[in-house]
Amino acid sequence: MMAAPDEVYDTTPIPITRRQSSERLARIVFGCCTALSTGILVYIIGVFAWQSYEFISSPMVESSALLPEGAFWMMLNGTLLTTVTALVVAMPLGLFIALYLTEFAPTTVRNYLKGALEVLSAVPPIIWAFFAVAGLASEVSHNKPSAILAGLVLGIMILPMTATLIEDAIFHVPKSLLESAVALGATRLQALLRVIIPTAAPGIVAAVLLSFSRAVSETIVLALAAGDTLRFSIDPFVAIETVTGFLLRSGTTAGSLQPAFVAGTLLFAITGALHILAGRLLRRGIR
Repeated sequence: MMAAPDEVYDTTPIPITRRQSSERLARIVFGCCTALSTGILVYIIGVFAWQSYEFISSPMVESSALLPEGAFWMMLNGTLLTTVTALVVAMPLGLFIALYLTEFAPTTVRNYLKGALEVLSAVPPIIWAFFAVAGLASEVSHNKPSAILAGLVLGIMILPMTATLIEDAIFHVPKSLLESAVALGATRLQALLRVIIPTAAPGIVAAVLLSFSRAVSETIVLALAAGDTLRFSIDPFVAIETVTGFLLRSGTTAGSLQPAFVAGTLLFAITGALHILAGRLLRRGIR
C-alpha cells in the first residue's frame, strides 16, 4: 500500500502591498461597525435625554396631569424593593451552588448541574411571569400581585446567571492558594471561607452588581407579578409599581410617552452605572 503523498503548501510570501491592503480594509470595516454601533447608542441616549428634559422642564400643572408628584421616586422604590428581594434569594443560593460546583462536585455531577442551570436560564421570562401569577400567587400573596411574589420569581430567574458569574470568579482563583492553606493545617472549608472567597471578592461583588442590573431591567415578571400601584412602601406583601412595569404599560396605553422616556432614562442610568462599576471591580480582581 502506497503512502499518501505529502501535502504541498504554497509557501510563496504574500506581497507586502496585498497584506497592507487587507489590513487597511479590515480596519475600515471594523471601524465602520464600531462607529455605527456607537452612533446608534448616542442617538438613543440623545432621544431619551431630550424627551426627558422636555417633560421635566414643562410646567408643573402639565406634568402633574400625566403623573402624580413623586411618581418616579415611587417607581424607584418599587424597583429596589423587588430587586433586593430577588438578590436575597439568588445570592446565597448562587454562592453555595458555585462553591459546590467548583470545589466539591464530581465531574459527572458538575456536568449535569451545569446543564440544568443552562436549561433554567433558557426559560423565557413570560413563562416565569405565568408561573408567578398562576403558580405562586395563591401561596405567597393570596392571588394578588406583590413585591415579594415578583422578587421570589425574579430571584429564581436570575439564579443561573448569578451562580455562573460567581463560579467563574472562584474558578480563576489560583488553586495553589487552596493547596497552601490546606498544607498549613486549614480544613477545606476554612480555606474556602478565609482564602478563596476573600480572594474572589471583587469578582463576587461584580456578580452581585450584574445580577442586580439584570433584575432591575426585567420587565414582564415585574409588570405582572409586582402590580401597578404607585406608593412608597417597604412592605413586600403589597402591590407596587416598578420602572420597567411602568414602561411596559406606557407603551400599551394611549397618552403622552414623555413620562416613559424619563423612566427609561432612569433605568438606563442605573444599569449603565452598575455595569461600569462591575467592570472596574473585575479589572481590579484581574490585577
